[in-house]
Amino acid sequence: NLEPNVFGDNVPQEVTCDQDGYGSYSPLQGWSSSKKYAFFAYYPIYIDIVDKNGNPYSSGTPAVKYSLNAADLKSNMVDVMVSEPHKGLNYNSVNGGNVQLTFSHPLSALGIKVTNSTSATITITSATLELSEIKYSDIIIPLDGTAVKTTAA
Repeated sequence: NLEPNVFGDNVPQEVTCDQDGYGSYSPLQGWSSSKKYAFFAYYPIYIDIVDKNGNPYSSGTPAVKYSLNAADLKSNMVDVMVSEPHKGLNYNSVNGGNVQLTFSHPLSALGIKVTNSTSATITITSATLELSEIKYSDIIIPLDGTAVKTTAA
């Protein structure tokens, strides 16, 4: 669960990563030697953190909820990334207080690939991709890799 919540306000902490993938945040929080901690991470920060049933997260397995805005599909094209949670850690159970989070991409991306099959130079000035019959409007992605839960569009 979220206890102990070292940030006090139950708001996710935004982490900035360097070019080698090492993250940091400010101000740093101390670890109590008598408590155990849970760490989990997801991107982007504005998606909802919930439990496996879609309720606001308070304990158990964390999940992220991604909702599609069918009226503005372009703004929905985000790269959702999640990491498996690390639970029950104390300062002595990790390398110098550093927790390594490995991210995966649970959603798909769409792209357009064009191949020039002639020797002539071509210039593409615009392209249109139309999506229809979108199957789901919401997806709940548990961070432990178990089955997702979807809502029909």
